[in-house]
Parts: sequence; structure tokens; C-alpha cells
Amino acid sequence: MNPSVRHGTGGSGAEVYCGEVQKQCFQKCWRRKPTVKDLEKHSEGHHRLCTSQCLEAFMKCIKEQEALEQQGAKRELRFPDMAVALDWLREHKSEVALGTVVVVAGVAFSLAVAPAGLLVLSPI
Repeated sequence: MNPSVRHGTGGSGAEVYCGEVQKQCFQKCWRRKPTVKDLEKHSEGHHRLCTSQCLEAFMKCIKEQEALEQQGAKRELRFPDMAVALDWLREHKSEVALGTVVVVAGVAFSLAVAPAGLLVLSPI
């Protein structure tokens, strides 16, 4: 991997991606006991707490994606085969930006968001 190559983003895909981050954050928060002592699990206060915390996560994600977009150039990742690429992407999904070019065994893909909010490798 070339360390001088930077991240790129895929425009409105960032909102879809960050929306999925927010949704997963809320589901995780809602399943757990509230971090505030006096709140009961699944109470209105718990709902407000999760909503607030996950809105912050969404906004942070959007800012990170915008910062990556402002860096300009697309980042290119290279892998010898699809299994290695998918394993690496699963472990580092929070580190890569939408629109990143992923080259697998000489074939180029772009990191994109599917309608369900899942990260996918789309052929270029």
C-alpha cells in the first residue's frame, strides 16, 4: 500500500453511511442498560439519551467524511485476492472512506454504500 495515497469520499453516500452508523449506534445503546444511573432501560429518558448520543456519532461521522473529501485525492488499496480484501475491509471499515479505490488481483472496485447502508465493493 502506498502511504502517500489519501482517502476520497463518494458524495451523498457519506450521509447514507453515517445514517447507518447512527442506526447501529441507537440499536446498541437501546439494548444496553443506560449509562445514567437514574434512567430505566427502555424508558423515555433512555430513548432521549440514545438519540442524543447517536446524533453526536452521526455528526462526527459526517465531519470525518467531509474532512476526507477535502483531502481531494482518492485512496487506493491493493490486495492479492478478494478474501484478503474482504477480511481487511471488515476489520478496518471505520478507517476507509466512501469512494476509495480497491484493486483486487488487478481488478478495480470502488467502496460504496448499498441501499441498506452496507459497504460494498462496486466494480469500476
